[in-house]
Amino acid sequence: MVNYLSHKHYVKRANHIAWPAILALFIVFVWCIVNGLTSFQAWTVPLAYDGDALLVLANAKAYLDGDITLLLPKWVAHLNAPFSANWNDWPIAEEVIYAIIGWLGRLTGLFTASNLVVLSCHVFAGLSFWAVGRALGCCREYVFLGAMAYALSPYAFSRGLGHLVLTMYWHLPWLILISWRVMRDKPFTLEGKQGYVAIAVSALAGMLNPYYCWIYIQFLGFALLKHWLRRDARAFKGPAILLSISIGIFFIFNLDTLWHTFLAGKNLVAVERNLAALELYGLKLPELFLPLRHRWQAFEDFSGRNYFSRILIKGEGTAYIGIIGVGAFFWLVGVGLFRILKKENDKIPTAWWQVVWIISYSLIGGTNLVLGSLGLVLFRGTNRYSIVILTLVLISLAQILSKRCPGNIGRSIAILIIPLVLWDQLPSIVSAETRAATIKNIEIDRQFAKKIEESLPAGGMVFQLPIMDYPEVPPIEKMGDYEHFRPYLFTSDLHYSYGTTKGRPDAIWQHEIYKSSPDQLVKDLENYGFSAIIVNRKGYADGGNKMINEIISVGRNIFTENPDMVLINLTPVGLPVFPILPLGIQFKDGWSSSEGGHRWAISQRATIILNNPGKTTENATISFSLHGLRPQKIDILINREKEGQIFLQPGNDASFVKKLSIPPGNTLLEIISDTRPESPGGDDMRKQYCNYWKKKHAQHSINSC
Repeated sequence: MVNYLSHKHYVKRANHIAWPAILALFIVFVWCIVNGLTSFQAWTVPLAYDGDALLVLANAKAYLDGDITLLLPKWVAHLNAPFSANWNDWPIAEEVIYAIIGWLGRLTGLFTASNLVVLSCHVFAGLSFWAVGRALGCCREYVFLGAMAYALSPYAFSRGLGHLVLTMYWHLPWLILISWRVMRDKPFTLEGKQGYVAIAVSALAGMLNPYYCWIYIQFLGFALLKHWLRRDARAFKGPAILLSISIGIFFIFNLDTLWHTFLAGKNLVAVERNLAALELYGLKLPELFLPLRHRWQAFEDFSGRNYFSRILIKGEGTAYIGIIGVGAFFWLVGVGLFRILKKENDKIPTAWWQVVWIISYSLIGGTNLVLGSLGLVLFRGTNRYSIVILTLVLISLAQILSKRCPGNIGRSIAILIIPLVLWDQLPSIVSAETRAATIKNIEIDRQFAKKIEESLPAGGMVFQLPIMDYPEVPPIEKMGDYEHFRPYLFTSDLHYSYGTTKGRPDAIWQHEIYKSSPDQLVKDLENYGFSAIIVNRKGYADGGNKMINEIISVGRNIFTENPDMVLINLTPVGLPVFPILPLGIQFKDGWSSSEGGHRWAISQRATIILNNPGKTTENATISFSLHGLRPQKIDILINREKEGQIFLQPGNDASFVKKLSIPPGNTLLEIISDTRPESPGGDDMRKQYCNYWKKKHAQHSINSC
């Protein structure tokens, strides 16, 4: 009897290990086949080498080089030459992901590390789903099916490396499980294994993607609301602590940005979000059920013909949850409606209420847009909550099937339909030709970077043309966003002019020097210590020929080139000087977002920050023109002291010019009207005071027209 029980124990333990092990191995196998990573050479090439993928790789390389560290202020020494790139204005809560790639890259190489981390997102998603499903008592076969569908979801493949912070959604099943537990009437204790897991996962939520953290906070908030209404202080405690942990960790991981904003003032240009984006990237219900791309051409054609080609607002098109997800969605919805019809509201699954809330919050015109109209426009891409919906419906499906179909037949069918699920969800296998083209492009850039690093002195500075702001800017001709990062990825001792966050003075001077004649441009760059210029041909309509020839005409020569980039050598002076930074101008309180050539004052008191980035007081002339909709008196204050007054008449622009001595740091400029706001009429119902035209920057002066 003892031997029999012992044997039974070991068999049970083996099954406990074998199922998740097989799951993980199967996910790895399928993922490698789909992405063409079936050889050692293939693993040395990233999954993508354009667009947002370059941004991810560049962020990771900054950690690989040791330029930046977790939690600390982020000044990247190898970018924004001759200064250091400021990455503090753009809040990145998920910096731990880039840090892991960078640290791992020191052992495996940057590209291999990026592939490993993307793969880990899929594997961890499957294992996380498995662990949560088994914790809920679901049958192994149903959990295995759900885990496969979840780990290899269309969402994960569409996001991939470029949106790695979204691809890393593996913790969502745990967040869902915790949200269910804290919603129960019985108080959720933070002691013991369950409590420790809840604390750890809540901390992870705070340091990973804010979208997922935000929906978790909302779920915890509903639990708090329930227990508060029931006056149950004991049940209130658990979710309150977990919510505080997530918010606290999020705050810690963004402390560098918050501290920099406190010191340097808010950079309104760095992260541009507006109400229109909430409509553009909002969730559209048909996109949960219809794929933008599908391996079954007839299905893709049906979706395009009946939906995607006919809609006005075209977003990201990445919300498809797969056939099994669609089936699980309607099953869960049906269960909830059935309970409502039977007046058994207490038996409606928590997942049903959560799905209903996500839809009402995320849909275009939903709660998120209401919050956006009140000023909260940070969470623009609510289509991303399709993965939370998929998490909820797949877990619920495993629960329902385990309860209603516990027999061997149903469980066997669950395993047998896995190939159908994968056929529906997996993208087309990356062809050998596509991989070969990527390998070729990378090798061309690698050789180009190797030549310039060998030819330039240690620590040499490279000026990159055309001037491209960072981050999130439209393409310049055929040159996509972040393409200036390409040579940076392959060098270790060069400094590049690209890569500092837009909106600060150290990002403006490059635009000013770019306006110079070619001979003056070359002279200034050499005085600043630059050793070379890289011209990206894709950024010019003529392939950069005019710019290259003009630089050559002043006595400089092409050293090396590839199909996209040309390197022209410069002769830096022995004692270089720093560029004189223009005064920074930040629209602060009381202004609309930029409307191309102007901004509207939307408050009776509109403020502007003039920032002198240097260490000495600079003489400057500020000038601007105002246009009003009605007669009004405008007071101009500088550092709270009245410096002038303008009497504004409709139809007539009024100008203000003032010579000032601007000390280092921030100077406050206030424009104060004595009238009530007025709508321009027509379709524009906003109430506005005056029109402040877009400024043109010059050294030590601030001009506007």
